Amino acid sequence: MKPAIVTLSFDDGDPRDLKIAGLLKKYDLPATFYVPITNIKGSETLTPDQVVHLSEMGFEIGAHGYHHHYLDRIPAFDVYDEIKSGKERLEQILGREVTSFCYPGGKIPSVAVEAVRRLGFEYARTVRECRFKVRDPLLAPTTNPIGKHCRRHYIKEALLSGDLAYIMFFFKYRLWDKNWHDYSLANLDYALATGGIWHIWGHAFEIDDQNDWENLERVFAKVQILKREGRVITCVNTLTIKVNYAGE
Repeated sequence: MKPAIVTLSFDDGDPRDLKIAGLLKKYDLPATFYVPITNIKGSETLTPDQVVHLSEMGFEIGAHGYHHHYLDRIPAFDVYDEIKSGKERLEQILGREVTSFCYPGGKIPSVAVEAVRRLGFEYARTVRECRFKVRDPLLAPTTNPIGKHCRRHYIKEALLSGDLAYIMFFFKYRLWDKNWHDYSLANLDYALATGGIWHIWGHAFEIDDQNDWENLERVFAKVQILKREGRVITCVNTLTIKVNYAGE
């Protein structure tokens, strides 16, 4: 069996991303940080110097819109400029091209997908869950989020995946009853068994608010062990499409 692919991402450009970055470096794990320039909700975002620091630490920086607008809640004719301006500002800050994007709030109206395509992004991440393959790199799914969710959410996402083998695995091991970190590690077991992509993602503010740093570190430590054993390949989001032998 080929190694599973492990990729991690963190959204919204919260300054507490720097704490996540420190843990990632401790466990020798790459990741992608999706950074809006500002946040329409008024939340604090990373400064340009902090964005550069994350990049210099070796992490991928992806675009997340300029204002973190949900793209289904603004006029369709503004969507292109919202995505373009965020991409261009990040490129000014970093001094290089930004090729990865995350749809704010997981909202993916068709006009946004077309804008991402026109702007030359190589990869665009959704919040679709319980997936272990990337069929369309501009509608890239995930495995599961970091943080507390109700059992109804887990069951819904498993069924929506349409993956019969995974759905059987999900119900066999009663994954809806697990906390997020045990759920994540169970999904990692599935990725190891199938040679698929395991992609978990989250928000620094939720990890902090729920005091979940210890559980996050536990997951990172497990991935580090598997990496040392050669059972997983770790990479930033964009590179998954280049090593994705599980894709279609």
